[in-house]
Amino acid sequence: MINSEYLLLLSQKGKSFKPLKKRFLELGGFYNDLGYAFSSNVEKQLQEIIKELPKAQVIKLPLREGQTFEAFQQVNNESFNRDKLYKVETSLLKLKNDLSIEEISEETIAMSSLSNHQKKEILSLLQKCDKLKEKIKWTEGMRKTLSKDTRRPKSAVLSPKEQRKELGEYLLQDFLDDLKKTKMGLQTGFKALDKHITLEAGEVILVAGRPANGKTTTILNMLLNQIKLYPDYTFVLFAYEGTIESIVLKLIQILSEYDSKFKQPLVQLKGYLKIKNNSKVFDKIEKAKETYKDYINNNRLRVFATPFKIQDLAVKIEEITKKEGKIGCVYIDYIQKIKNKERFGTRQLELQNTSGIILETAIKTHLPIILGAQLGRDKDSKNKVKLENLRESGDLEQDSSIVLGIYNPVIENAANSDPNADITIAVLKNRDGEITDGIPFEFNRPLLKIKDRK
Repeated sequence: MINSEYLLLLSQKGKSFKPLKKRFLELGGFYNDLGYAFSSNVEKQLQEIIKELPKAQVIKLPLREGQTFEAFQQVNNESFNRDKLYKVETSLLKLKNDLSIEEISEETIAMSSLSNHQKKEILSLLQKCDKLKEKIKWTEGMRKTLSKDTRRPKSAVLSPKEQRKELGEYLLQDFLDDLKKTKMGLQTGFKALDKHITLEAGEVILVAGRPANGKTTTILNMLLNQIKLYPDYTFVLFAYEGTIESIVLKLIQILSEYDSKFKQPLVQLKGYLKIKNNSKVFDKIEKAKETYKDYINNNRLRVFATPFKIQDLAVKIEEITKKEGKIGCVYIDYIQKIKNKERFGTRQLELQNTSGIILETAIKTHLPIILGAQLGRDKDSKNKVKLENLRESGDLEQDSSIVLGIYNPVIENAANSDPNADITIAVLKNRDGEITDGIPFEFNRPLLKIKDRK
């Protein structure tokens, strides 16, 4: 049975609890801003101890419904650590402004021209941030676990199997039960790529590319491939790059595969859709428009261009999952564009938080999340993309099960004007398989169409 109350030993003016701190801790008590809190189970022992404090006052306060005292303690620990984290991040932000530092990370600080004392101070604060985040993550987990009292009555007799489960052991039957609930991994629709990777539930798949190298185009092609491959699923796109109008135009252009020979094909497509032309020359566009309309009307595709902040985005994905039921993949383009409700001392810390929330959402909803990411340029490597190029935060790579690197040699080589040059997709990270060098694909730039090479 859960105790609905806890004991609070109020602080006394001019009196210190320090001499009794050890004994309070032995009773499982902890200090908050008002005094020491204890479980109501230790009321008798507490009354014996505070006889030494004649003016001490103990009051009973209610716990939230279903909350254990242990869970209440973790809430206080979490709040305490969050306060400490805020102070450390504020100190980092002040140093960043005072020293005119563009980015704070262990790597950039180590390579900077700051004095050894300044470096040591900043690196110490970064380490404190990391440790506090780990503590907060742990206390969050403990709080959720302890929010409900799941203990069995003492009189209950447990079978050997139940005893093992009670200890948290993961048995073969647990594995088989989970396996039945887990859907099979999905393909990307690119045959050459599907030989190397599978998009599994609960994982983040990063699609990373340098500016204008085809990151968004790859994401849109993969999205349309999957809609065609899996007619029973709904696919969701959250577009942070460009307007909703530009995203819809690109999707229709890819579907139509209509080559207008026009230098600005999207401009022509927009003009046609605005002023309908009955010429049979545009049959492909009409068919593409109807296909797109069918995808939207039949819930095969849902497109959002609202710039949700990361906390709201996570809630939205969970809402859609509950409402739609059968979701194939969620696409987000791209992470560096997502804002955060919280304030952080550095851009690295902000991206770390955003990346963590996206991973938690993938695990919670049992969905593969395809996440676009911007790669930084590498002066020393003109023909390859690398994990180290991920901008501002190594957590993007750590939180992802698969990282795909997009490289477009035409963009990198201004002298090359071939509209049908290859684009390459490298598997830079593959937690459950092998990595590969760039796999070449046919890329028709005017059509925005990416295909397997024949």
